[in-house]
Amino acid sequence: MYAFLHSQAIYEEARQRLFRSIACFKQGLVRPELFRSCWHFPVFSTSQHALCAYLQEQRVLISSFRYPTPANEPVTRIVLISLHSPEDLHRLLDLVNSCAPV
Repeated sequence: MYAFLHSQAIYEEARQRLFRSIACFKQGLVRPELFRSCWHFPVFSTSQHALCAYLQEQRVLISSFRYPTPANEPVTRIVLISLHSPEDLHRLLDLVNSCAPV
């Protein structure tokens, strides 16, 4: 209980880091129209399903699975967390931008 009651500053710092990461990712996209997202929500959906395989080849994992049944189109998403470093985000952006269709 003590840890929970005294963790507010840690949670707030992580939250602010996450908001900065979201803003950095949005600003760094060459083709932002390829992604859908909600304000301050760290999930970026795309219909560019080939992105998943390309990123996996580059040793970057994102979420992509068929939902709600195996017959449906994949749901492909990039999910940011507060532990992603600025270097992680820049690498991800470089990869995403290099894979984006022209």
